[in-house]
Amino acid sequence: MQTTASIRRFINRLSPNFAFTTRDCLSFGTRAAVDQALYRLVKAGCIVRIAFGVFVKPDRQLGVVVSAFQVAKVKAESFGRRIVRHARDAAFNLSLVAIGNRETCFAINGRSSSFRFGDQVIYFRETSPRNMILGDRPAGKVVRALRYLGKSLCTKLTIANATKEIGRAERFELRQRKSFMPAWLSDCFWIP
Repeated sequence: MQTTASIRRFINRLSPNFAFTTRDCLSFGTRAAVDQALYRLVKAGCIVRIAFGVFVKPDRQLGVVVSAFQVAKVKAESFGRRIVRHARDAAFNLSLVAIGNRETCFAINGRSSSFRFGDQVIYFRETSPRNMILGDRPAGKVVRALRYLGKSLCTKLTIANATKEIGRAERFELRQRKSFMPAWLSDCFWIP
């Protein structure tokens, strides 16, 4: 009962539609006790299970409003991982490719995996730490998109289109992080 009470206090401090994982509650008791308490709280309607090991405190007026990105981020962070938008989606957002990913897909600094969220499957695709250095900042999206296209498709016009929306600070950051890019890509950002 102490485990359930501790988890209830934890949930009451959360804002509505804030996703949390089973791992966030493991400090309140044994794994079996935490699993049992979460099961009972789901059954009572205090929380909603939105994916395996991921729960949310529903908003009384709006219900459950959680995006796939929020769920993926919480799931990845619970395992000590970091996610960013997939390179193909970054290229699509920059209008460098005609079609983005058909599935909900994120790049992760760990092994590839997938899990169900409602009626869709969210995929984590393993990516090198070098691709994740700049994160989801504008400069990071540009680098991932251009690396996705590859050397043969990266023309001066493509690079100009990819970088037209980024500001001076991001351009400076691109030049500072050249050591994390392949040589063919870092040469594109060389400015005397």
